[in-house]
Amino acid sequence: MGFEFSETMAGTVEWESDPGKRHPFRFDITAHADSVRHHLATGLADIRGTVYAPPRTRSAPAEGTITIRLLGEKVIRYVLSFAGDDGHTYELRGQKDISYLRPFATFTT
Repeated sequence: MGFEFSETMAGTVEWESDPGKRHPFRFDITAHADSVRHHLATGLADIRGTVYAPPRTRSAPAEGTITIRLLGEKVIRYVLSFAGDDGHTYELRGQKDISYLRPFATFTT
């Protein structure tokens, strides 16, 4: 038995090619793992969804992985790839650092 959940994250991104300038960024994803046992052993689940990242893309399909390690490392990591309107492939790498003293802030920011 596996699991699935959906998530939207929105904020800003600073592209390496344009340091110091923040751009709007949002993604809507669904995470899926075929096996809870495998997920618990690896922390990994597949993610698919849509990225909204002007000026790179107005809307693009995206896929990647999410690593959920709530015990020990206390992190949620995202790796998400998408094609920009310019035909180049872009990759987002992000991380939530979990603090159980501030659960609402760290699970939602």
